[in-house]
Amino acid sequence: DYSFVTGESDPVVKHKGDIIYAGGRQVGSRIELEVIHEVSQSQLTRLWENKVFKAKDTSHLSELANQISKYFTAVVLVIAAGASVYWGIHDPSMVALTVTAVLIVACPCALALASPFTLGTALRIFGRNNLFLKSTSVIESLTRVKHIVFDKTGTLTHSRGSSVDYQGDPITVHERSLVYSLAVQSTHPLSIHIADNYPSTELYSPDRYDEVEGLGIVGEFSGIEVRLGSWEWVIGLSDLTGSTQVDVPDRSVVYLSINKDIKGFYSVLSLYREGVSVVVDQLGQNYNLTVLSGDSEREKETLERFFPHDTLMFFRQTPEDKLHFIEGLQEQGEGVLMLGDGLNDAGALKAGEVGIAVTENTSTFSPASDGLLLGKDFGKLATFLQFAKSSRSIIWASFVLSFIYNIIGISFAVMGKLSPLVSAILMPLSSITVVLFATAMTKNAAKKLGLGK
Repeated sequence: DYSFVTGESDPVVKHKGDIIYAGGRQVGSRIELEVIHEVSQSQLTRLWENKVFKAKDTSHLSELANQISKYFTAVVLVIAAGASVYWGIHDPSMVALTVTAVLIVACPCALALASPFTLGTALRIFGRNNLFLKSTSVIESLTRVKHIVFDKTGTLTHSRGSSVDYQGDPITVHERSLVYSLAVQSTHPLSIHIADNYPSTELYSPDRYDEVEGLGIVGEFSGIEVRLGSWEWVIGLSDLTGSTQVDVPDRSVVYLSINKDIKGFYSVLSLYREGVSVVVDQLGQNYNLTVLSGDSEREKETLERFFPHDTLMFFRQTPEDKLHFIEGLQEQGEGVLMLGDGLNDAGALKAGEVGIAVTENTSTFSPASDGLLLGKDFGKLATFLQFAKSSRSIIWASFVLSFIYNIIGISFAVMGKLSPLVSAILMPLSSITVVLFATAMTKNAAKKLGLGK
């Protein structure tokens, strides 16, 4: 699927020996690839260098700095003209000196440098703490967040490390291999749990493989169809209409059918990430929180122990339901941070003010998201949001510092107390001062929050 790169939604069929470019997403069964070029040579890297992609990530603070700089230039020209008129009347010999000094010492560059150096430093600090954002504009977007929406499976819970029990008709060793061979193709957390339940099992390559978001997966092995997923997904094509749906408290249920014969189900006890209770408590003090889950309400009581009593929780949510909910919040003027696992949540991640995919490794990163957060650092989420706000404050402080410098410098220049030579020295010095101030203050803010040394 090259839609992320080319915009074409129809998948492209590839065969052994074909070239696969970075930015494509595998939608069939898993494949083996050989890397033959470094990332710097990829088609996607060259594409991102196009100005069209850069234009979409315009910084609001950078736009503000550009607007200020435009008016700043006009004001400086007016001041220089006023100084020439004043000194032309009182001391014509001072006209050239004052006008030149005013034009040289006035420095809009410091305004323009404050935002990129602050946000660039913050971006590196986020990366060192395993939050990888696609651009500096995402940091600004984080400061506008008012509502945080959580997916459950794979986001609040671990995608690996859970208790899996099988209940139903006994399955043979060969059938276990088929189940493993199907589950291992998918990156959905529940599929990963089931695959991990069968270590050292023989792996078969499926003749056919399909995955439907929010429902399940199906594969065919030498004429044998294996299906894993929700009740609707498995029973929908089953000849056994008398079967009943089960409900296991506090566990997710994945049904299994082989050749349209329902064998049983896997009950998966998800393990919640370390620090979920603490980070939710921190976020609940400043943000509205919502949980959107594709599972049933079986774990509602567990979630209620983590979240404030007024937290909205919706279950059995399809990918479209999640997307529409986020769009509804956006229409109400709420900046939304969506946290998902990068799979069924792709639409919601894209719709939010900021979408962050929480994952155990970078290979499951969703192109629809604005950032990638490694699961082991999920507990730092509140700190990340606070650091984003601190970075914005530092930019404003840099703006003020630049204005103070320019007001003092222009004042002395108008009074004829600055020579053009001294002005030429002070002008770049102001830019260096603002850059050092922004960088040092950003690193210091990160250190206070425990994000840097």
